Amino acid sequence: MCDPRAVPVRASRPGTTGRPGARELPLSADRVHALVARIARLTGEPAVRLPPDWDAERDECIDLAAGQLLTRFRERDEHESFTLLVELTQPDCARIARTLVRQLGVNLDADDLVASFFARLFVDVRKGQPPVTRFLGLSRTAMRNEALNQLRHYKRAQARHEVFMRRRLAEPPVDPAAAAGVQEEEGQVRRLAFLLAAIVGHGFAALNARDREILTARELEDRSYEEIAGTLGLPRGQVGMILKRARERLERHIARMLQRGATAAERLALPDTPDSNRSAVAPYPPLTASRPRLPSRAARTRRGPGRGPESA
Repeated sequence: MCDPRAVPVRASRPGTTGRPGARELPLSADRVHALVARIARLTGEPAVRLPPDWDAERDECIDLAAGQLLTRFRERDEHESFTLLVELTQPDCARIARTLVRQLGVNLDADDLVASFFARLFVDVRKGQPPVTRFLGLSRTAMRNEALNQLRHYKRAQARHEVFMRRRLAEPPVDPAAAAGVQEEEGQVRRLAFLLAAIVGHGFAALNARDREILTARELEDRSYEEIAGTLGLPRGQVGMILKRARERLERHIARMLQRGATAAERLALPDTPDSNRSAVAPYPPLTASRPRLPSRAARTRRGPGRGPESA
């Protein structure tokens, strides 16, 4: 362990660096001192040991502290270690994410990439893994892969849409019967859209108040992570975790409701076998059972012309 007061922290002015080879410090000196003091108070093994010349302005020093905190979190499943890891590296990860978005030219939110990276780190609690020596490099690789995956999904969807539009333009004019069929299908699609909206609304109402508030602020009001954290009084890193879990809960609820609907539809469908059809129709009386029986010709002849059952 090191004395937090012995760690040299040089807060650079915006747009400058403290010395050659150093980067701009995204955290203030007081903030870094507070983080180092919290790291020094961690007890137990594996311990987080920072050298006396640990400098928060250098990437290799951030990598050293982040790697030890990640190892401690994986071995002990200690949330305090993960919280310190997020608070120490989140500004650097955000800077890397903004650079990736600018270089790749994708329409993605850098904050979402950072939140997705930390969420995967949080759920990946596997003991006995080799220590991470270049945490910032790991974050850049993970966020770059995530951005490229989303870009590939977008391009595939765009290519499918272009193929569909080309085929639609090349098709001959449809006859009225086909147009009526298309109109009926569109009506079914609209009804399905209303059903899905109702299911999503039901799942959203089933979430707790905090999840609903954060989802509304992020997805509907398009507010940033900093604004949400400041409004709710939460750490910025925790906002991304809550948002990811709320999305997963809503997704599971929608899948569960759709599965229930499919099961109900299967139960209501009539089987195709003749025996089962007979058993399904058996409770209903035959159509001829309720018809009045007409008198025979011999009975009408005996009664004579013009005589009905009333006169008899």
